[in-house]
Amino acid sequence: MVAALSVVCRQLLIIAGLSLFLDVLLPGGAFRRYTQFVMGLLMVSVLLNPLLGLYGQDLPQVTADVFSSVSPPDDTAAIIAAGAGMNAAAAAEAGEELAQDLARQIRSLILLTDGVEDGNVQVELSDTALLGVAVDDEHNWGRVIIVLTVAADKAADAGALCGRVRRSVAELYGISEGMVQVSVAGYGAAPP
Repeated sequence: MVAALSVVCRQLLIIAGLSLFLDVLLPGGAFRRYTQFVMGLLMVSVLLNPLLGLYGQDLPQVTADVFSSVSPPDDTAAIIAAGAGMNAAAAAEAGEELAQDLARQIRSLILLTDGVEDGNVQVELSDTALLGVAVDDEHNWGRVIIVLTVAADKAADAGALCGRVRRSVAELYGISEGMVQVSVAGYGAAPP
């Protein structure tokens, strides 16, 4: 009996709260009066239902079965797959940008070396370069390929110049010299 009374009181409070909310929300006029009438009927229905239940006659119950039978489609796998594709595309784009930026930095560095007139730099990153994974306490970039144009008066020292550029790049970026390949493509014009 106490449980039934508790259910009735809870239903009355919910309907009264909803009625008050609608009363404040709706503008005055015929629609407001209609809403108050409907809410009043719901309150009477809630109050009469336990009394009629004593005589074995229940009022029809309004249930929300329509809403419980509707379930949204489970697109979780498709959403995760789309997110993984977006992640892979963003990682590839970030890798390309990083490689281009590193190539520009390295080119600027090697142009500061005495005897280097021009240089072409290509940075090839490994798959784990963006993840910051170190192999044997070294950065796992992949490799750096540098092709130099050496001044004509430094042609005799081209081998030493390549070694100096290789060491400079390896030391600056903290990578092994084996990851840096330096070669000479040609020689510039002789100084006047």
